[in-house]
Amino acid sequence: VARIAAIIKGGARGQEVIAEIYLAARRMAIALGIAVPGSMTHREFLKRMTEKEPSLATSAGTITGLYEKAVFGHAPLSKEELSGSLKGLQKIIAIIFEGGGGA
Repeated sequence: VARIAAIIKGGARGQEVIAEIYLAARRMAIALGIAVPGSMTHREFLKRMTEKEPSLATSAGTITGLYEKAVFGHAPLSKEELSGSLKGLQKIIAIIFEGGGGA
């Protein structure tokens, strides 16, 4: 999370930042015991993650929605959107590893 925050602060393009956040969320899903094959689409990932842990729906939905917007829609992301997605990742980490934090 600290590395991603530094990337944001360093002025990286939104597409690069959200891709890093999305990949980190996929790694968290694996830590939760979710099978995440490389061929899984972002929408399949969201569905599988929220089926396993419904409390992650808001955070995971924010991340995958912004990932779709930036990567497939080629739309710029604001600093607020990137900050919100990073907060979503932090909530996912809290829920998976600390058993709390809300979604």
